[in-house]
Amino acid sequence: MRNATRVLGADSDVPALSELMGQRSLAMAVIGQALFDQLIGGVYSAIPADELPEPDARPAFAERIRQSLPPDQHFTEDVAVSVLVGRLR
Repeated sequence: MRNATRVLGADSDVPALSELMGQRSLAMAVIGQALFDQLIGGVYSAIPADELPEPDARPAFAERIRQSLPPDQHFTEDVAVSVLVGRLR
């Protein structure tokens, strides 16, 4: 997956924790290009295990999703990422 990263802000989410423990937070927006296999993997990860199609039905399920999407080979995915960084004392 190719990504373009943009820093949105620092120490904005948990300032009290940052001051107390000498840590800082960083928030980023990541815009990535995902292939269909990565996209369908994300769909499978988001579905509770007891609601997933049976393994032999997954190719047909994936094909139905593929047919409902534009014919592009790559799909854009916007992801918000938050990181809390600190040092062990």
